[in-house]
Amino acid sequence: MRDKFQNLYLNNAFLFAAVLEDADTCRIILETLLGAPFGHGLYRYTFENICREQNFPLNNGATKIFFNTKGKIEENVSRELVHFLHYVENTTDSFVDSLDDQMIQKIHHRITQLKKSRKWEGRYMRFVELLNQSERKGQRIGQEQILKLTSHMIQAGEADQIPRLQNDPQFLQSMLNKYHL
Repeated sequence: MRDKFQNLYLNNAFLFAAVLEDADTCRIILETLLGAPFGHGLYRYTFENICREQNFPLNNGATKIFFNTKGKIEENVSRELVHFLHYVENTTDSFVDSLDDQMIQKIHHRITQLKKSRKWEGRYMRFVELLNQSERKGQRIGQEQILKLTSHMIQAGEADQIPRLQNDPQFLQSMLNKYHL
């Protein structure tokens, strides 16, 4: 069972997309951006292209910035960025009330409006329904594929290898390739 629409946090893709429909909120979020952690406790990781062999920069102007919602080290990042990254993981009234941050309050106001909207709740329910249909279709296709594979393996005298399919992903893939499935 998926979460109720009113219980979604901003890290839910559907709610995030809905929030981005509002131009002002979208601008605020895009100015802050999200990304992935690298395990060093930072909130922000900035990368530039360098030559590994000689350790000199490419100087092509490309910079990649990743943000980490689970950062711990607040040095060299704004208070607003830290608040936003925490808010993504904790999109609640109590968290917003614990802050004195206009940006977070504005984003949260929009999220609160969306969560009260029957239109958006209906869209979310339809979205969940489509996801569930896709999931069931994928399971059905996977089951058909496994049935075909085991049938081919039995016909080829490889029935004794069928138990390996469950525990050895590389073997499973090699057998799917072998039988063009």
